[in-house]
Amino acid sequence: MLFKLIQKLKRPTPGFSLIEMMAVLVIVSLGLIGVASLATQSIQAQTINRGNIIAYQLAQEGIEIVRQKRDTNWLQALDWKDGIGTGTYCVDYFKPDLRVVASPSECQLRLDADKWYRSPFVLSTVSAATPFFRSVTIEAATSSMSVRAVVTWMDRSRAHRFEAETELYDWR
Repeated sequence: MLFKLIQKLKRPTPGFSLIEMMAVLVIVSLGLIGVASLATQSIQAQTINRGNIIAYQLAQEGIEIVRQKRDTNWLQALDWKDGIGTGTYCVDYFKPDLRVVASPSECQLRLDADKWYRSPFVLSTVSAATPFFRSVTIEAATSSMSVRAVVTWMDRSRAHRFEAETELYDWR
């Protein structure tokens, strides 16, 4: 009886060897590395897309401000280009006067208390600066004007740029 017990203990028991365990760990590790890489790329893409959406909306707003200025001139029976000439401007939604700037770098947008993007000429320097710069360039002709809004920003040490352009006409 003792002999049978000793033989039973000496018999190899079914289970995983050390090599099998290491192979499983390598396979699982490679899978986890892939998942982590995918999550990182997804977060980076989300950040870039967020910047693109904000830039698109800021550029569209810049064009709409010039359009509003043209329409206001019509409603007030002024020349349609009154206050709108060829040049580069910094614009603000709440104060639609076009402010001439020498360089687009003068137009870094700031956040006000309500989280609206505002021109640096309207808000004080104590407001929160954003990475976005918006300028509007106008090339005026006799019966039309080309309006181009350019929004630039830095994200993770990479420069990004978004442009929107339209033609406005004196169709009154």
